Amino acid sequence: MTRDAALKKLRRLLGPAAYWRVGQHVTGPDRRRAYDLQLADAKFALAMLARDRADRRAALLAADPVFQALDAETKAATKRAEAVSYHNGAGGYRFEVGTRDGIFAQPKAYGDTWEEVFAKLEARHDK
Repeated sequence: MTRDAALKKLRRLLGPAAYWRVGQHVTGPDRRRAYDLQLADAKFALAMLARDRADRRAALLAADPVFQALDAETKAATKRAEAVSYHNGAGGYRFEVGTRDGIFAQPKAYGDTWEEVFAKLEARHDK
């Protein structure tokens, strides 16, 4: 297949946002298969070490009374903070505005009135 024919078919299948890249360091299937096996072995070894490390950390921290006291205090403080958070009905704004880039939304301003929202946007824009 010629380059022009390939690109025409690619654009037809993937649309105008299609892209292509021609590899400069091309390897054969045997080399890629060997690399995949080495990578799988390395990832497995890393996962086993991470598991052993996490187990050792948990054992050390379980035996440490200072850590246990800090952990209990942290959990209690977290419960208190969650009890008064905005997500539990304590608050929230009527309007939220922002920009959207594909599936991601970026909030830019919040407010209870449009005037409040626009004032925040203008103040942010003036900086």
